[in-house]
Amino acid sequence: MSTPPDKGNTTMRNVPHSSLRFHAAEDDSPPGLGQHDVGEQSAPIGLTVRQVVELSGLSRSTIYEELRIGRLIARKLGRRTVILRGDFRSWLEGLPAMPARNTR
Repeated sequence: MSTPPDKGNTTMRNVPHSSLRFHAAEDDSPPGLGQHDVGEQSAPIGLTVRQVVELSGLSRSTIYEELRIGRLIARKLGRRTVILRGDFRSWLEGLPAMPARNTR
């Protein structure tokens, strides 16, 4: 006969990935990267690849390529890939600026 686990001792194994939400305390992000969204007290600071694709307007394969070569940083939790908003923002800010065009 096995002993039931202590209810006060919850492990991450018992928490479904979809219910994990990481929240930030401050909101100093530009529109689209804000920590607070309309209708929510605070938005998750972890983004999925799909969310990064939607926010950046870039393709999924481009995002995975940036992850593969290490320019964009992600964390893994099981099969889930999580990109912190701060890492996403740093990556965007680190992209080369577009040169000004000469107009005559």
